[in-house]
Formats: sequence, structure tokens, C-alpha cells
Amino acid sequence: MEKIRLDRNLTLSEVSKAINIGKSSLSEYENDISRPSLDKFFSIIEFYHVNENYFYGENHIFLDLSTLSNETKEKIYAILAHDDIYKK
Repeated sequence: MEKIRLDRNLTLSEVSKAINIGKSSLSEYENDISRPSLDKFFSIIEFYHVNENYFYGENHIFLDLSTLSNETKEKIYAILAHDDIYKK
């Protein structure tokens, strides 16, 4: 995540203000200290105009699904099961 920010000559402050996520949280995501929630992850990819697969080539970002309903989790797992990029 840091690479795309630096490639676009953006500071943590600029990204933080643009997507309303704290600088410290963004730094933690960039340094693999914590993971963004699903809504924050989508805010980030929308800001950078990339799809969710963009980051999988770099550092394999994992999402915190703990706050999602079981039904939503099942839908996500079903999508992932049919997408070859997520199969190992």
C-alpha cells in the first residue's frame, strides 16, 4: 500500500484527509501491523482507483471479517472459492 502512495507522490496526511482514515491507521496498514476493515479497504481502493486484487500482488492484504455477519462471510468465501487468484 505504501508503494502506490509513494508512486503517486502522496503523503500519509494527504491520503488520510482524502479518505477520512487516520494517519496512524494508514501507517499500520502499510507496515502490516494491522488490517483495514472491509469498508476502510474499499475506501482505500476507491481512492487509488484500483480493484481489490491490486494489493494481492504486493503484500497480500487480509481483511478483518470479524464484524461481518455469517451470511456476508459465506458470500465472500463463495466468491473467493470461485476466483483462481485466491486459490493456493
